[in-house]
Amino acid sequence: MLAAGFVIVCAQNRFAVMGGLNFSTSNVKEISKGTMTQYHAGIGYKFDLALGFSIQPSLLYSVKGAMVGNEENSLDLSVGYLELMPSIQWGPDLLLFRPYLDVSPFIGYGLNTKASLPAFKDALNKFEYGVGLGVGLEIWRLQIVGRYNWNFGNLASAFHGEGVFSDSSFKEAFGESNFGGITLTAAILF
Repeated sequence: MLAAGFVIVCAQNRFAVMGGLNFSTSNVKEISKGTMTQYHAGIGYKFDLALGFSIQPSLLYSVKGAMVGNEENSLDLSVGYLELMPSIQWGPDLLLFRPYLDVSPFIGYGLNTKASLPAFKDALNKFEYGVGLGVGLEIWRLQIVGRYNWNFGNLASAFHGEGVFSDSSFKEAFGESNFGGITLTAAILF
């Protein structure tokens, strides 16, 4: 009897293929900034637990970016991160669908950088970490989740020498900035 219950619980665990859009911006202060739309894609595995909880660790390639600038300086920046995101979900199973709340801590490493000012690439901190909060809906084998992500790491931790930016206020603003924003993700569960 115990073995039958174990098989039923394990049968609901599923692989996931996911992708979506990132609407990210930087929290640069005192400089005009704009949202940049990028993308993310990856794989995951959903573990169903008791009481409506599930854990869905995912490995994603996520591109984030921002457009910042003032009259003297401007920068379009995008960074492709490899992210590990263990999503913790809670929501009732209503037979035909499952609405859920989502908490997703994440860590990432920047694999590639595109910047309109090449000197910025050398000053970039490649590590990121943070947490996302969101809501989702699971219908049969499809998940859709919207999440706001707070990034706690510094985007550019050190600027070496002059010539990276001519305006010192621009350097100071980037010293404590990072990417944050909204992600919309769709996943197919197998």
